[in-house]
Amino acid sequence: MTKTELQRFIGRAAAILLIATLVPIATVESAGATTRTSSKSSTAKTSTTKSSTAKTAAKSTATKSTKGKSTRSKSTRAKSTRKAATTRAPGHDPKTFTENPNGPASVTGDFVSAIVVDVNTGLIIEAHRERERRPPASMLKMMTELLVLEAAGRGELSLADTVTVTKNASNVGGSQVYLKAGEKFTVRELLMALCIHSANDAATALAEHVAGSTTAFVERMNVRARELNMTDTEFHSVHGLPPARGQKSDISTAYDMTLLGREVIKHPEALEWGSTATAPFRGGTFTLHNPNRLIGKFEGLDGLKTGYTKPAGFCVTATAMRNGQRLLSCVMGCSSNNARASETGRLLAHGFNMYEPVKVIDGPGAALPVMLAVKDGKVNQVPVTYGEALTVSVPKGRRGDLVIANDIPRQAQAPLAAGAEVGRAMVKLGDRLLGTVPIVTMEEAPLGGWFHRLVH
Repeated sequence: MTKTELQRFIGRAAAILLIATLVPIATVESAGATTRTSSKSSTAKTSTTKSSTAKTAAKSTATKSTKGKSTRSKSTRAKSTRKAATTRAPGHDPKTFTENPNGPASVTGDFVSAIVVDVNTGLIIEAHRERERRPPASMLKMMTELLVLEAAGRGELSLADTVTVTKNASNVGGSQVYLKAGEKFTVRELLMALCIHSANDAATALAEHVAGSTTAFVERMNVRARELNMTDTEFHSVHGLPPARGQKSDISTAYDMTLLGREVIKHPEALEWGSTATAPFRGGTFTLHNPNRLIGKFEGLDGLKTGYTKPAGFCVTATAMRNGQRLLSCVMGCSSNNARASETGRLLAHGFNMYEPVKVIDGPGAALPVMLAVKDGKVNQVPVTYGEALTVSVPKGRRGDLVIANDIPRQAQAPLAAGAEVGRAMVKLGDRLLGTVPIVTMEEAPLGGWFHRLVH
């Protein structure tokens, strides 16, 4: 070997040694960047190559620049989503994929606080001081109604059960149906008096019948409020009247009242009674009158509960449905009954005009374009589909910006029953989650024998 050949050999050996040293370092650095970028998406890991990982790492570093942070982070999420078998609604263009940083529309009017939400998704459409704590007045009777209807649903009582009015119930003032001690009514009759006429004496009679005393019933009200995440609510009565000397006032927020309203309207009777203008009571000798002036005047309105005391002002939690979209609103602290009705109608109409219902997922049926791998099964993969239909409220003109992100694991362990939930589909508009549905198996995947486990 000549001197020149020896120099060439040494040069090549050094180059090979340098490459062998640098490649593992680059791989480790790229892997670290991938973990940071896709930590919120378990599915993104399954389809990331070394090439795309390096690009992601570069973009992750670039996001330190304040000016380009938003655009690059959205681009990274979009690429991770495509790798994770994500499908988009037709017409989506990532370049126009923007979200209102201010959240729901800010509204003002003849009220202290107000809110409008979409019932299906819980999306807040309009809001003004919605978490300000105020007396809810008779709107809290929705909780009294809810507990009675839930007790009936569990079989603890029947709407046909007889309630005997106590002297305590007969002495309650304010809005009432003038119950007398010893009178007997069915649970249904007293619920109608509560929901339609906002009768305080009926609320008291029901509470005593269900829990034995109003004190025990109020405890149940507060427990249920915590379960519904009504974190700014305190109940001290079953009717919402101003407190007597030495007692505490009921307190809540417009936001919490919509949480309660969403739960109440799961019971068909609540919508039936909440949309009833008048009804006979006590054998037709007394007529129940609903103080909600929007009944029969606002298209689609079918509830829900008014309230008034001097400290609270005029309040109402209302709900309406149009074209398959149900909205729920609450206004607190209006100056008059007319203002309560007009402001509620204005806010609901504005909500319906701003948003439109979009059916994003049809429900079970068509298989998704990705198969779920099965470990240790008689089959090595099964088809999957959406487990439920989903309709979401979308700002008009934005339906093309919807994204459906399918979160499915790389592999599932056998055995799997048909209809087993194996993932979730998340419908998003920008960074806002509008709704989710389960992703389920379309076929069963029984546990295989040793041969299947060896093969699969």
